[in-house]
Amino acid sequence: MNVLYQDLLDQDINNVQIIAIGKGQYNSYNNDWIEGNSIPIIIDPSPYALWTSWSASQRDLYFLDANGNYVEDFNITTWDYNKIYNSIINIISGYTDFEDANYDPDATIDDGSCV
Repeated sequence: MNVLYQDLLDQDINNVQIIAIGKGQYNSYNNDWIEGNSIPIIIDPSPYALWTSWSASQRDLYFLDANGNYVEDFNITTWDYNKIYNSIINIISGYTDFEDANYDPDATIDDGSCV
């Protein structure tokens, strides 16, 4: 995840945040997520209210838009860099010309959708 995050930053995409959420019962393993990485981790203690409310499973990845609304989720047990990267790009793409009626204030990358 850190390489992906760093790749986004290297492209001046700095409005994406990645936060890991680990179950308290696996706390001894949660450091593996952050060792050598810059992403923060949150520990969800028993009874795992956060995991329960999101119906999360181990290694689930959730995408939210700039307003905190759910967009997509999938499991990353079989890591697919391109799928994750493309999902992030799709969320932040839109028309960035504020003078156009099609302007998307949440877009960071212009996708050419001008009308």
